[in-house]
Amino acid sequence: MKLKHEKKIPVKNYIILICLFLGTILILYFIANKYIAVSEYNKQTPIIRDTLPEIGYTEIDHYITENPSVVMYLCTASDEVCRNYEKKLKPLLVEEGLTNNITYVNLSDVDLYRFVDEFNDKYPYKKELTTSYPAFIILKDNEVVDILQGSKDKPLSISKTKAFLEYYEVGVDDE
Repeated sequence: MKLKHEKKIPVKNYIILICLFLGTILILYFIANKYIAVSEYNKQTPIIRDTLPEIGYTEIDHYITENPSVVMYLCTASDEVCRNYEKKLKPLLVEEGLTNNITYVNLSDVDLYRFVDEFNDKYPYKKELTTSYPAFIILKDNEVVDILQGSKDKPLSISKTKAFLEYYEVGVDDE
């Protein structure tokens, strides 16, 4: 009968295996952190940014003073509903040639309740702006003509947006 000769594994090999295991875990940890940081940064960048001219919420009054007739699109870049809506809105704006006719107002890092109250006080209209975004506001001669926005129960759709923009002839020259 032959005896099996057991091969003894040196301790050095166990140490190398543990180091490889720990190194792999550390690399995965750093990659995950980098991914999270990049994702958070991308959530702060609006999908529509390179498509429409953009202003901050603090610039609205000045912008309306210089441009008494304007169409504004209001949204929050970090909101998932807005991001999904903008993915569908962007092709519509490009197809219809509306990229120079609508101004994007980025409401990131804004107290929405205070903003809505101030806007409704300065620009009274039969339909008040709410905190439901995305939203479109049409102003002519510094007066609100109409507001289009969804609600928490019924978000704004691209078909409603298209009908709204066509109804008010946004992008149609007055020639």
